[in-house]
Amino acid sequence: MFEKEIRKLKLLTEKLDAQGDVSEDEADRIYMFRTVFLMTCITCGARMSIPTAVRNVLDANFIGPYKYASGFYDSITKAFLDWYDAVDRHVRSGGTGNCISTVSYPPDIRIDSPAEENIRKTIYDIVSNLPERHRKFTVIEDEEAVDILSLIRTGRMLSGDVYYRQYGETMHQIILSRYGLLNRLSDANYPGENTKDVNSLLSVAEKVENGQDITEDEADDVYLVLKFAQALYVNQKIDSLNYDKNDKERQRIKKKQIDALMGGLAVWYRTVYEAVGSGRTGNFLYTLPTNDRYNIGRAKTYIERTLKMLPPDYTVLLFTKKADVKETPVDCYAFENISGGTTIRSYRYGGARRSGFDPGKYITIPVSGKLLNWWEKVFLRNSYHSDDCVSEYEKCPAIVAKLEYLRRQGVLPAGTFISQDCFVAFDGKEYEKCRYVFEIPDGEIEKLSPRVRSWDNREDAMPAIEGAVGVVKMLSSMRRDRDGYLEDDDWLEIER
Repeated sequence: MFEKEIRKLKLLTEKLDAQGDVSEDEADRIYMFRTVFLMTCITCGARMSIPTAVRNVLDANFIGPYKYASGFYDSITKAFLDWYDAVDRHVRSGGTGNCISTVSYPPDIRIDSPAEENIRKTIYDIVSNLPERHRKFTVIEDEEAVDILSLIRTGRMLSGDVYYRQYGETMHQIILSRYGLLNRLSDANYPGENTKDVNSLLSVAEKVENGQDITEDEADDVYLVLKFAQALYVNQKIDSLNYDKNDKERQRIKKKQIDALMGGLAVWYRTVYEAVGSGRTGNFLYTLPTNDRYNIGRAKTYIERTLKMLPPDYTVLLFTKKADVKETPVDCYAFENISGGTTIRSYRYGGARRSGFDPGKYITIPVSGKLLNWWEKVFLRNSYHSDDCVSEYEKCPAIVAKLEYLRRQGVLPAGTFISQDCFVAFDGKEYEKCRYVFEIPDGEIEKLSPRVRSWDNREDAMPAIEGAVGVVKMLSSMRRDRDGYLEDDDWLEIER
């Protein structure tokens, strides 16, 4: 999870130590990644004080493979701790620069874990050791706010970085989302009013409109902006029930900035939709989320239309054996499953392929996902249970009988692949060994199989299952013998 982002963060930590700073864009990327990571932690149970009204919105936009307490996120937290330790050393030695703009204000959402507690302490040290002008440059009011406002260049800020409001005719207030933005004040003119993240979306959209593709790294940058927009959206929902509960104007200003970023995403995904509609493919497809619950404004319409034009992509791959995994991109997770194999969960188009798997090299057979899951529990885990998925059958389902017969012959599927439908997957060589089994029509098996007495318990169900497995054995033997005779006849014809 987040392996690619972790690698980049480690490289930037090394750069900070070696060169004394990172670029403005690199600092912004770390800040966005940190924001997205914290939201993922919350949805996985790292903080339980989320208002009930926001919980569904949070769960719809951020999904993780494990609960936070499992330790699955330790490598990511360690990478962030190393980064903020490097920033702390830098500040203690008198440095400032772009790196301090990775420190948010107010402090990060509170995550209850020892590792995050260490990060909070380190960030507290960083802020304590900042020069006074940087410490104070997060909340500016009255005349100073008016002077500063003219120097803020939106094109050097991210969405949500600057919050400005005016009380009456004389009172002004500016609140900044993070430290270090003092470095971005400028007398120079920056055309347009778009923030940096919106401009990045418009830039890659123009590239695709001109017939070019984007790189995989650019696709990942677009997707990070997408997740950042979702994080701002969820944060705004949380704040509207807490800090901003009685401040409608503040809610309005935050929503306006989020809407602008969602508008940039709509431009990008409209461009992708038009490119796919004209028959093009490319790395820009990697920016498509496949989770239809995401809140991403008007962009969602273009995403849904685009996905309908593309071949279905696998969202879950459950392998029965441990597999080598490349760096998984954001919103794609690889972890060990209960059978000791590897599970890939992807919520973006092409995520499994980006993780090093080529589903095309497997032979896939459509099955009912519920029946497949029932067979795995009963026979692979020896945990019999009654289920609605089998109760509707008078006889053992043919696919259950086929899979169980093959298991007893020492042949197991490579795994289960899920897209819009469910498939059992076999390695090509393994499938050739059992092709004759899957070629038996299901109707023939169920016609000859005995009726089940009851699915309620193993004692009543197993005789029917054993009978169906016996039918598969008989029919597959007959089919294999017949195919053998046909092959002999072919050789006779060749000899003649």
